[in-house]
Amino acid sequence: MKQIILPIRLLVMLSTLFIYACGGGGSGTDESSGTDTTDTTDTTDSGVVQPPVENLAPIARIQFPPEVSLTDQNTITVTGTAEDPEGDEITAVSIFGIDAVSDDGFATWQLDLDLELGENRLVFETEDAQGNTDPTAATVTVFARSLPFLSNPGNGGSTIDAANNRALVIDGALNALFALDLSTGERTVISSRFPLDNFSNQEAVGSGVNMRLPRYLILDSPNNRVLTTDPLIDSLVAIDTNTGERSTFYKENVGGSGTSFNSMRAGLLDAAKNRLLFLDGFLNNVRLLAVDLDTRNRTLLSGSGTGTGPGLHSTNLMQLDAANNRLIVVDNTNDGGAVLAIDLSNGNRQVLSGANIDTDTVIGAGPEIAGPVSMEFDPTTNQALIGDGGSNTVFLVDLDTGERTVVSGIFPKTGGIVGAGPDFIRLTSVNFMDNNQIFAVDDDLETGMIIDITTGNRQLLPNNSIGDGPRLETPRSFALNGERLLVADSEANQVFAIDNSNGDRSVVLDDHNSILNIPHAIEVDAANNRAFIIDSVDTSPRVLTMDLETNALTVISTSGTGSGLDFDRPEAMVFDQTSNRLLVIDSAIPAIFTVDPETGERGLITGPGPGFEQPRGIAINTLDNSLLVMDGGQGVLFSVDADTGERRVISGKNPDTDEVIGDEFNLEDSYSVIFDEANQRAFVANLEGSEIFEVDILTGEQTSLDTLGGTGPDIKEPIDLILGIENNRLLALDSAFRAVFSINLSTGDHVLTSWSEVSPQNNLN
Repeated sequence: MKQIILPIRLLVMLSTLFIYACGGGGSGTDESSGTDTTDTTDTTDSGVVQPPVENLAPIARIQFPPEVSLTDQNTITVTGTAEDPEGDEITAVSIFGIDAVSDDGFATWQLDLDLELGENRLVFETEDAQGNTDPTAATVTVFARSLPFLSNPGNGGSTIDAANNRALVIDGALNALFALDLSTGERTVISSRFPLDNFSNQEAVGSGVNMRLPRYLILDSPNNRVLTTDPLIDSLVAIDTNTGERSTFYKENVGGSGTSFNSMRAGLLDAAKNRLLFLDGFLNNVRLLAVDLDTRNRTLLSGSGTGTGPGLHSTNLMQLDAANNRLIVVDNTNDGGAVLAIDLSNGNRQVLSGANIDTDTVIGAGPEIAGPVSMEFDPTTNQALIGDGGSNTVFLVDLDTGERTVVSGIFPKTGGIVGAGPDFIRLTSVNFMDNNQIFAVDDDLETGMIIDITTGNRQLLPNNSIGDGPRLETPRSFALNGERLLVADSEANQVFAIDNSNGDRSVVLDDHNSILNIPHAIEVDAANNRAFIIDSVDTSPRVLTMDLETNALTVISTSGTGSGLDFDRPEAMVFDQTSNRLLVIDSAIPAIFTVDPETGERGLITGPGPGFEQPRGIAINTLDNSLLVMDGGQGVLFSVDADTGERRVISGKNPDTDEVIGDEFNLEDSYSVIFDEANQRAFVANLEGSEIFEVDILTGEQTSLDTLGGTGPDIKEPIDLILGIENNRLLALDSAFRAVFSINLSTGDHVLTSWSEVSPQNNLN
């Protein structure tokens, strides 16, 4: 039988009812048993029965962080509230024996906590002056991850360290070496000039050479190091994989004698012959040099009259085939990519696959290689693995036959896609993991990717996302619908639902199951169980209604549906419940439209005052029957009388008088505004500065939430905001992060509440 556990309050109520039902309030002796049945229930002088004392512990609620969240910080400030059901003094709110601090008897409280990498389940205990405690009064879960983003992984800038089950990736923009665990996806900074990882105590990792543009990574496992070519400092740099120390392994033309370098392109270690091999030179005149590690003497092995066969035009990619005493290189010519072998004994060059420019022929069947960025050679199968950035394609090349096979990505010329999963955006590097899998790095993805060789299917390394489900692409707007968020995503051409409790994402609508056409904005009218959607902005803008039970869409206002001036570029909207009308801001006309939700009839709110330029956000101020309009083109926050249409500047530079209220420039390129009536302030999402401003609507003073000193993953492109009065936090939709952030309005701390592991990229700028 399933055990049923009743809450303590219910048990107390039942016991009280039991006393009353048994004649509570009288006194005497049970005649059948002789037992004393005197009622001990307290009474007042008037004889009114008082319920027994329940002895309940204080109740605690956590305002921040949310129920489940993700951060890249090693600390977090938890804030919350507490109350005692019986009015007893609250003496403590604590966790792990650490007491929260409060100056109002724990009506509000906060506590700074250290986090460990991975899952942190935070369970808070309460206690009152009567000694009543609740050891599980409130619980939240914070996932702490090391999330240093791959900003610009170099071409050929990855390698597999199989012994440690990890991929090593060099980043040319950050001048850093990362390790990516192939099982968990966890990222670790091995070497960096600047602080990149909060879990490394915000310190640089390793010291030594300051790299400027590292790329083409070579693993030297026996010596616990990687070698990377940095053409901007004319050096081959060694990075110790244990300590992160960076040292110059070889500098161009330093020491020794022989052929001088012109321009170092890429290098590798030929340990068996105690030498370095370098590709050197300029476009259409690339050559192969060898450097003796003992004498530093330089020898020309191929090119410039040494060796026969097609010359090398633009190649940085090479791998050693020691068994055959040859070098495998990939060249990029005007006639397409080619894989060549260079005989290390005589420098002769032979095309193995692709375009032979000497004979004007193509060796081997298969699609053309357009823009090779990475190559790895497998001597056991005599195959080359090529990452082609020109077509975002991964090739396998049979070096016996020259045949080229698409493993994953876009099939050149036909446009067909091989394999399912996240698309490549800017492929930069590929490596064999084993006989079945390939590791890939894309310049626009913050983590690595694993490719199934048989199917071509692609999947991101796991472990760093928050919430399951499909990823957002270019989210433009969101609205709260009960316990979920509805997100309009223009690139995905979908409306997503996000579960607020865990961040899970699901598709509610797309262009396959509805008339939806590139949604731009969304607004919920909960009282009427519907949502409004603006879509088709670039073709024929329209307003639709979405039934929140059936998801059915109906066009209510567009050219030919509903009378009035046609929309040009509607940006955002808000529903005026009091007047039963939809207010739509149009950035191109520019104007405020009114839309009758039943007939679709369109009107304009016009009046005197400074004019709009590019209004993009709108909110309602019911306190004085006005509208707040954020004009991102001018960087001005307007107040507009909802009846007369009269406009005045709340914050920014008045375009008519040049008077500046607050600051002139902070609000330029802002897209969203929401109003906090209780505190007479607006919040504005600004893309230009990647920040959110609080604006005092009485004084126009602008304050960036950054000044609160909060920590968390950097917000990149806040496009829309939702205010949570009850928990004193903002939700921010980030179009670049493709994520939802939660922001503590007291501390400025911010965490991710829904995110699918794609690095920040400016989708809208």
